[in-house]
Amino acid sequence: MSINPRVSCAGCGYLAVRMKSDRRLMDAELSFRDGGEVPKTTSSSGGLEAHEEVPICFVRVIHFPGDWFRTKTGEQRRNELNSEIECDEFTPWQQGLTPKEHLEMNILERQRAWQVELENAQIDYQRERDASIERQAKDQREFQAEQAEKSRKYGNRSLAIAVAAVVATIIGSLVGAAAQLMAASKAQTAPPPATINVVYPESKPLPVLPQLVDELKGLLPAER
Repeated sequence: MSINPRVSCAGCGYLAVRMKSDRRLMDAELSFRDGGEVPKTTSSSGGLEAHEEVPICFVRVIHFPGDWFRTKTGEQRRNELNSEIECDEFTPWQQGLTPKEHLEMNILERQRAWQVELENAQIDYQRERDASIERQAKDQREFQAEQAEKSRKYGNRSLAIAVAAVVATIIGSLVGAAAQLMAASKAQTAPPPATINVVYPESKPLPVLPQLVDELKGLLPAER
């Protein structure tokens, strides 16, 4: 709890007094807070002080000196209780509530404030988590779109290469077929190769040796 500047014990719900009858701690009455006077009991034995003169801080933030309060007048006690101080446990006094009930009420208020703070923190966390999920989903969508664009471009390139390959194959086949047709056409129109007939003279049987001698003699001149 933040410090409450310029507050007084007279207006705090934790200002308690100890009852003389049963020693209970009760809230200080308005007459003690505003006038410093201890209220009297109404009993057959006469008016007795209902509680001790020395007040008590229920949460023990401040200590009231007993000797001082016992010897001072009501006005002096009133001035002391209404002097302004700084206290981080100050709780506005609600008449009819005991100091313990003031403390319990204050604890409940702190719990409620803590619960509200926790809920706000959870809301902020959920909001930040949703924003983070949305950013991740957006990044994923952008990544998928980028990959799809790359795949489309790669697919178009691949398709163009495949088409070019098919066209080249078709052109190669057509060129090969045309070359075969031209070769076949030339083979049909060319003249047959020339044929050379070689005539060898008719051979005669070699004469035997006596006949050869007689023929040679016939070729010689006749003797005179």
